Amino acid sequence: MLISNCLIHPILTSTLQGASVLMQEFAPHMECLQMTILSLEASHSTSQSCPCGNVNTIYRCINCFHSPVFCSACIVTTHVLNPFHRLEKWTGTHFSRIPLGDLGGVIHLGHGGQRCPNILPTSGRRMTVVHTTGIHTLFTTFCGCLGAPADLLQLTGARLFPATVNRPDTALTFAFLEDLHIHVLTSKKSVFDHHSAIQRLTNAVSPQNVPNRYPECNQVLQLWQTLSLARRAGQAHGIDAQFPNRIPKSLAVRCFACPDIGFNIEKRVVDAASEAESHKYSLFLSIDGNFRLQRTHTNKRRDADDVALIDGHGYFVN
Repeated sequence: MLISNCLIHPILTSTLQGASVLMQEFAPHMECLQMTILSLEASHSTSQSCPCGNVNTIYRCINCFHSPVFCSACIVTTHVLNPFHRLEKWTGTHFSRIPLGDLGGVIHLGHGGQRCPNILPTSGRRMTVVHTTGIHTLFTTFCGCLGAPADLLQLTGARLFPATVNRPDTALTFAFLEDLHIHVLTSKKSVFDHHSAIQRLTNAVSPQNVPNRYPECNQVLQLWQTLSLARRAGQAHGIDAQFPNRIPKSLAVRCFACPDIGFNIEKRVVDAASEAESHKYSLFLSIDGNFRLQRTHTNKRRDADDVALIDGHGYFVN
């Protein structure tokens, strides 16, 4: 049960400013807050019966609201659609982290998360999945119905981005990739640091024992950013057919203030412009020399077999 003997006392804040007001309000309640947080580490519901009637209620999920306690069968059932939540088991003295896979949890692709009736005996395998809650290892089964998509597309359809094309055994959730993309852009955090944080979130005591998926994170992020750029630029939606005057396959962000025939100005207006107004509809090009691009392979790291994902359609030449 929660600590309930904390009393709220009015505090005079007329002479306090800024953060001092907030700190002064919280200061008398720090001990009660600490005791309430610590009380969550103890078991108060393991003596109660599970909704199914089972009295062996020793499992809880700290990602679920209120973290209700269930038996092993019910905790697995309630997480069919949330396989990447963090589960804990009551040991008698404390709660200890336990993977869903250890309780028999399985990821079923296709059929709304339910087991495929035509599953092939050899289609399942253990997969490592990187999510915002940590790095998880779960047995995964693929749909074996006639006409079912390839493993690559089954994973993508479940919002799991595979790290390889052929028989992938590692995947990154869309939620993790979106989170990683935002952190890299806003905080300038490296992929390595973000991956290290996920490892510690998985196991703060022994992060070295957590599967290392840094290379996969680094490579898949490039693919994710390229696909995101194509969607946001409209190329994934056939935008060139709507604006035929633009450079085909362009991924660059257009300037909405610049005259763009077919978008914010008509060609007849440009053609009819007087000499005094022609500067408003003129395109000015400038060239800047980037001499570092001229470095040869002798003094620059390069891959002779490198594959261009943007291929000159962004802000740099091919």
